[in-house]
Parts: sequence; structure tokens; C-alpha cells
Amino acid sequence: MEFQPDKAVDVVKACVVLHNFLACADVSSGGHYIPDGYSDAESGGSVTPGEWRRVVAGDVSLSLTPQMSRTRATRAAQVVRNDIMQFFQTPGGAVQWQDEIVSRGTLRT
Repeated sequence: MEFQPDKAVDVVKACVVLHNFLACADVSSGGHYIPDGYSDAESGGSVTPGEWRRVVAGDVSLSLTPQMSRTRATRAAQVVRNDIMQFFQTPGGAVQWQDEIVSRGTLRT
């Protein structure tokens, strides 16, 4: 992440909150965000690996090893970012105050 440490902490916290919200909302909507068996499961002190581990196994950009780099985001990351951006610009994803917050500090014509 190319942020100052304090900002990086805020970004990570926001991502965790969004993830937790989606996971909680997912329970009532039929399990589209986290399908059954996708995440790790714990039972009696042992962990059963989830399907996500197979999905990321061969993808260097999603590996469990941290990578220090100042290069641009991967195409996969850009696609996810753009999908989220488009969702928040639809009537179903937008909140009424977002345009004002986003445009703070810009000149309006």
C-alpha cells in the first residue's frame, strides 16, 4: 500500500469492516459472498482448510508471502477496484451523501 502508516491502518480497518458487513449480510441473503466451504473452518481445535487456499495457490499476486513492490496494482486488483467503483455509482450501491464527500475540495462549475 502506498500510504503513510496511519492512513494504511485506516484503510485496512475500513476493508475489515466492509468484509465483516458483507459476511454478516451474506448469511441472510443465501451465501453469495462467502460460499459454503470457501473459508477455513475450525472444529475441536483443528482447522479444515477452505477452498480459497486452492484458488490462491498458483497466483503470485495473491500468495501468502508479502511482496514489497512499488509497481502498479495487478490487473485483477484493478478489475476488482473498478467493479466496486461501478457498484457504488449505481442506484442500489450509492448513498445520498457520497458525491458531496467525494467532491470536497474540488472546484465546482
